[in-house]
Amino acid sequence: MRNSYKSEAEFRIFMHSQNVKNIKIFSFVISAIMLFLALSNKGANPDVPYYQIINLTNIAGSFSIIYLAIGLSLSYCQNITLQHFSLWTAVLCGYAFAFLISFISVIGEGGITAIAIIYLIIAVFFSASLLYLIPLVIFNSILFYCVAASVDVIHVEFFDLGIFSIMVLSILTSIVLEKQRWEIFYSRKKLKEKISELNKALDVRATFLGHMSHELRTPLNAIIGFSEMLKNKDLYANNLNKVQEYAEFINSGGNHLLSLVNDLLIHKKIESGDLNLHMENEDILHFLETYIEELRPVSAQKNQKIFLSSSDEKIMIDTDRRYFKQVIYNILSNALRHSPIDGKVEINVTRQGDEQIEIRIIDDGNGISDQIANQIMNCDNPEDTHLIASEDGNGLGLIIVRKLLDHLRAKISIRKLNAVSSEMKTGTEVKLIFPVFFNAA
Repeated sequence: MRNSYKSEAEFRIFMHSQNVKNIKIFSFVISAIMLFLALSNKGANPDVPYYQIINLTNIAGSFSIIYLAIGLSLSYCQNITLQHFSLWTAVLCGYAFAFLISFISVIGEGGITAIAIIYLIIAVFFSASLLYLIPLVIFNSILFYCVAASVDVIHVEFFDLGIFSIMVLSILTSIVLEKQRWEIFYSRKKLKEKISELNKALDVRATFLGHMSHELRTPLNAIIGFSEMLKNKDLYANNLNKVQEYAEFINSGGNHLLSLVNDLLIHKKIESGDLNLHMENEDILHFLETYIEELRPVSAQKNQKIFLSSSDEKIMIDTDRRYFKQVIYNILSNALRHSPIDGKVEINVTRQGDEQIEIRIIDDGNGISDQIANQIMNCDNPEDTHLIASEDGNGLGLIIVRKLLDHLRAKISIRKLNAVSSEMKTGTEVKLIFPVFFNAA
């Protein structure tokens, strides 16, 4: 987990803020304790070398002032460099204080309790690179032992094992707690990422539902509106053409609504991983002719034409007829929706060797934008459909097409056709590549 330089840097930034909080509290508490020790001291021990200087009153009083300054500095200073300086000053002063107090204590035939306490406090409350902290502990322990051994009245054999044990315990505590700090930091980071992903998913779902509400409302309004008109028997009793026209609008709206519901159902299956394929060897030219006939009422509304061309009379491939139809329906519906009045949609089917077939669907509309085309091609999450769903509803249908094609082991490419002269029109070309044999794809 700690191989990431970015994560290590983030961990150090996080622990720096924790160090500032911990050492600030530690400094004020130690300052108060040392002030109490300085005021309550009854006198210096004459057995201590230079006891006029090295005595509890002077040591405690000096460090009380130092730690008070450190606490105030960490409370009001926001400069990172000065904060680091204050933190390390607090640590070094802690080791120095433990050294001096324990030195005075062992001369008076006391123990090295101060070293034990300070070592463990720093290990528990201060996080730093172990490459810096461990050498400091070892150096301070060896220095104390050497200085103590140089004084005749101190019998180092009474506490040599103790200081070694304290040093080892302090180092092990630092290692264990540093590992736990990292695990806590990493867990918090992963939790924040999961919460962020969850919030994003909720936003995506809300946006998606809002978009689909608009999409479902459009055909429903047409169905309700034209059916209300048909209820006026006096107005249309002798005008069967109007009745037929409105019935076609209602039929078109119903088919559009059914297509949206099918899109939603497939979207849900893709999202949950429940999309099951039933592959059969089918004649796709026959399928395409059937789909074109079914879409005649839709194309007739704007006097549009759909042309199918192929050099073969029959082309057999392994496919799932339900999802193949959904793919072609969505693309053709989108092409008709964006083609102008008196426009046309061309479907060309060709073999690409013995193992692939190509279906090209071209309309003469304004052409899909490069942004939406790229988003459709690069959208790997079904819930990202809100990013490409425009007001006319082409986004959801086309992303579902791409997802279905992935399951059918087919490929899709979408591009905008740009006019090279004033006589030529723009449009959109959708190219589909299907494998002839599904198991060999």
